Amino acid sequence: MGFIDKLKKGIGRKNKEKSSKRDTQKDTGLKRKSPPIDKASFDGSDEEYKLFESIMSYRDEPVVHSILRKISDDRLLIEIGKSHPFLELRRDAILKIKHASREDLIELFDLNEDRWGIGLRNAIASKFTKEQLMEINDERKLREIIRYSNEENANCIYDKINDEELLIDIVCLTRYESIRDKFVERFKNDPEVMRRCLESSRSPELKSKVAQYINNDKELKKYILSQNDWNNTVEYALNEMKDEKIANEALYEFAHKGKNQLNKSIEFMSDDETLLNIALEYYNLDYDRYYFEIGMALDRINDDSLLVDLMHNETDETLRRLAAKYIKSEEALKEFVNDPNENVRKIAIRATCKNSLDKFMDLFNNDEIILDDHFILDGDGIYETITINRDNVTIDGKNHKLECINPKIELRIEANNFSIKNIETNMLIRLNEGSLNISNSIIDKSIEINEGNLTGENSTFDRRIKNINGSLNLTDCNIDQIFNESSLSLKGCIIGSIKNDDSCNIDNCTINEFLYNNGRCKIENSKVESASRNYSNPYDGGGAISNGQNASMELTKCILAKNSTDKNGGVIRNIGSINLYDCIFEDNKAGLSGGAIFNEGRLTASRCKFKNNLVEFPRYGSFSRATGRYHFIKHGNSILNLAFMDLFNCQFITDKINDAPEIIAQFGKDSYLNIENCQFSTNKKTSVDAIEGGLNFNNAKFKVSFDDVEEINLANEGPEETGSINKNLKETSSTNEGLKERRSTNKGLKETSSINKGEETTVSSKNEDIDAESILENFKGFEYLDDLINDGSSEITLDCNIQMHELEQAFYEGGIEIYEDNLTIDGQYHTIDANNLSRIFHITGNGIVIKNIKFKNGYYYQDYFDNSKDGGGVLCITHSASAKIINCEFSNNESRQSGGVVKNNSDSLEIIDSNFRDNKVIYQKGGCIINNASLTLRNCSFKNNFSNAGSCVFNSEDSSLKIFDCEFNNNTSRKDFEAGGVRFSLEVPSSGGAIANEGSL
Repeated sequence: MGFIDKLKKGIGRKNKEKSSKRDTQKDTGLKRKSPPIDKASFDGSDEEYKLFESIMSYRDEPVVHSILRKISDDRLLIEIGKSHPFLELRRDAILKIKHASREDLIELFDLNEDRWGIGLRNAIASKFTKEQLMEINDERKLREIIRYSNEENANCIYDKINDEELLIDIVCLTRYESIRDKFVERFKNDPEVMRRCLESSRSPELKSKVAQYINNDKELKKYILSQNDWNNTVEYALNEMKDEKIANEALYEFAHKGKNQLNKSIEFMSDDETLLNIALEYYNLDYDRYYFEIGMALDRINDDSLLVDLMHNETDETLRRLAAKYIKSEEALKEFVNDPNENVRKIAIRATCKNSLDKFMDLFNNDEIILDDHFILDGDGIYETITINRDNVTIDGKNHKLECINPKIELRIEANNFSIKNIETNMLIRLNEGSLNISNSIIDKSIEINEGNLTGENSTFDRRIKNINGSLNLTDCNIDQIFNESSLSLKGCIIGSIKNDDSCNIDNCTINEFLYNNGRCKIENSKVESASRNYSNPYDGGGAISNGQNASMELTKCILAKNSTDKNGGVIRNIGSINLYDCIFEDNKAGLSGGAIFNEGRLTASRCKFKNNLVEFPRYGSFSRATGRYHFIKHGNSILNLAFMDLFNCQFITDKINDAPEIIAQFGKDSYLNIENCQFSTNKKTSVDAIEGGLNFNNAKFKVSFDDVEEINLANEGPEETGSINKNLKETSSTNEGLKERRSTNKGLKETSSINKGEETTVSSKNEDIDAESILENFKGFEYLDDLINDGSSEITLDCNIQMHELEQAFYEGGIEIYEDNLTIDGQYHTIDANNLSRIFHITGNGIVIKNIKFKNGYYYQDYFDNSKDGGGVLCITHSASAKIINCEFSNNESRQSGGVVKNNSDSLEIIDSNFRDNKVIYQKGGCIINNASLTLRNCSFKNNFSNAGSCVFNSEDSSLKIFDCEFNNNTSRKDFEAGGVRFSLEVPSSGGAIANEGSL
């Protein structure tokens, strides 16, 4: 068997294995013009033709390459180059061609794209002769061929082409320097061609050649502005521009293309006014983003007079500081050494001052050191620490500045009667022993007192003072921070923050940040105001003062106002012992409890006034301990007591409104609250509540200020055997018309006498050990209603009104769950009142019917742990439930987040013949209803409801709302962009005073 026969034997199997690859490769290339060669038209060697057939049908690359070596006929090689699917085989066949016609070479060129970098077209272009190239009249074809030609053929083609655009394309793509030189020589007197070439070229060498022949600056400017990014072509164009003004104009406009372009443009700008203009423009645009570029522009300005004029005319202190920083002339800066701007003054002094550390040290030969100029201390060598050990030395700065460029320079004092006055310095001062007096000075560096006595008058301390084991006495000073571990006395000072671990006396001062006392502290005739402090731990607190365990404080005739914290105790958190005398607590706020005071220690307040202190989010707080009994949480707009507290002759005034009625609240089984001769003045339902512990009242006076006061409640709910309550009350109301109810209760005690309005009376009680279950045993509250609903009946009929008790709140805050299917509740026109303590029903069952019920005072707020439970002051219907509400009335219900009455997630909720009035949502949407699924309203009335969006109904995205014969009257939406009436359209989101729609309506 011959070589060809051996090959043919494997052809079928090999073809089948390689068919998918062959089919894909057959699709490559363009449609050929000449017919393929066949045996009939081939007059060459039969043996070579058989080899050709094998190559065209066989798909094993190593084999076909070995066969190709045996073929030498140009016609067969050309055919392989035109049609074989293996591109590398095509290339190798073309390289073997000895001679081919111009037409065959052009067809080969068209049929073979130069893909994957295997050099197909390079191989074809190398087969053209000069004569063949000169015979081609299609200049565009020549432009394609020249890309793959050798340098000799490329020059031949270039000489034949006359079209300018094609020549620009060729010169921009060629790699041959000879062609570039020809192009530049040919068009050097045509700036337009040069400019177009500059725009198109990617070659730095060509750009450099071309730019020098564009002698028109306006054309160069036009080119620069046509570029979006900075590149070396722009630099070439700039280098060739003759007119500096046009160059700067081009750079100014180019700078606005982006941040990087701005940076590079400033680098090449030379005109001072242009640099100043661009610095001012970007300063006003966004200083924080462009501060580096602004500084770079100012730094390149050589004319200091421009910057000096800017400082004279500008009022922006930051911009003045920047201008001063980049003034290069010391002479120009001299006029600013006394500038009112401290930063400008520092810059001027540093630049102009010639007094060094060496000269400063020479002054210490005198007992009185007088600075006749500013001093700049660089701190080189041994002088980094300046030790003073000679007594009775005074440094008088004469209002000059002593500035340390080296921050390690330290003034160490080990002498008696050393004085510093009339100076501004940022030198670190350390008092190791002896005494130091600082007066009329500004100290912008830390002071440390290891031992000795530091006194100060009329001075400013902008950094920390740390008193380790000495004595610190300051009068009429401004102080940033004090860390005291020894003895501290402050009089007439303004103080940021104090941490006291030993003894502290403060008189006639103002504290505006924070005081942490872990020792003994006495404060008189002082103000603590506008301090604010936040905490991560919900049990922490103290907006202005924290008195630690085993610490003691006494405050006399102090005003504590407008302080706040996000947790507990708007002013004070006390764990130790505090005595308060004749103090005023006004307009303080706490996030969770104790608007003014959060007491966990022992606190006595005498003749103090508490006015308009507030707990901002009372229903979010939690201070419960695991007692195993029913209890609910109190917050105390003025005070929350968890330990021991005595209040004597104090006055409590409030006209603020929030959700916590308690002026004072107490919690903790070992806590005790004693109130004697105190006066409570309010225009709102209020109470003094002790959930646990002991509560004693003696001669407490309640002054009712307005007619809308519903209730005054003095209560001791603690069932402890030691619990006692003693009340001696005197009514001093100026009007009794609005006083609907006044009650005094001791839920852990049995009262033996009653309290009468307008009379002094004392209630003494004998304690009975009664727990919360016995209190609720005969009460028709939520527990009673829950039992009715879950007794197994399919229809529940109410025979009385239902009112939620405070003790039930912890169990029913999310509402009574209705999970049985096909249940009907007929209220017989009775009322269910949640007392603003919880939601009423949480419905998860199907086929629920609720009818003939009046729902009022339902309340629900955000659930921090499950946002899906948010909303629905009365009803929450889950996605798996279905319900009908018939002939019901909903009034005075509220939700913090959404759905003041109903939150619907069900695909089947229908509300019929029902009235909604005076319901509201505080923060978000749907004053009555938020619908997240499918809701139908028939013959319903909505009046006087309120929310941010959709004061009656908010229909969420992808939800369906149908309304038939309903009335909307006097409903309000708060946000400015909400419409005052009803605004909606089918499938179009909208928002309105009554209805806000994001779904289908």
